[in-house]
Amino acid sequence: MKYQAPAEGIMVHNDWGDTVRYKVACECSDPDHDHQLWVEADDHGVSVSIYATVKTDSWTGHRLDSFWFNVYNGICQRVKLAWAVWVTGQVQTEVTLVMTEQQAHNYAETLIRAQKNCKEIRKGAHR
Repeated sequence: MKYQAPAEGIMVHNDWGDTVRYKVACECSDPDHDHQLWVEADDHGVSVSIYATVKTDSWTGHRLDSFWFNVYNGICQRVKLAWAVWVTGQVQTEVTLVMTEQQAHNYAETLIRAQKNCKEIRKGAHR
């Protein structure tokens, strides 16, 4: 499998030389599932940050036949999350990004290339 340029499912949003921001699209086509991928080079090396929209698991206990049960369940889920934040200061969440095999290959190769490019540009800026 070869790296694609332009890469399937991965779009360059901004390129500032030592920092590149990508949008990685979810295969399901819901923009809420997309990730923002930042690759940044600085004096300490290269860092990769991934940002995603996280939603509650409001589908837990979801029943199609009961509107009021679902409203009640949604409120309970929000109260549980608020309580967890209030008591522990954190909430554990998960994010899923569905990719084709080609997109996963492009994702990995994009990280490798962006890391190298950002690092080289950063070195050139300090000469």
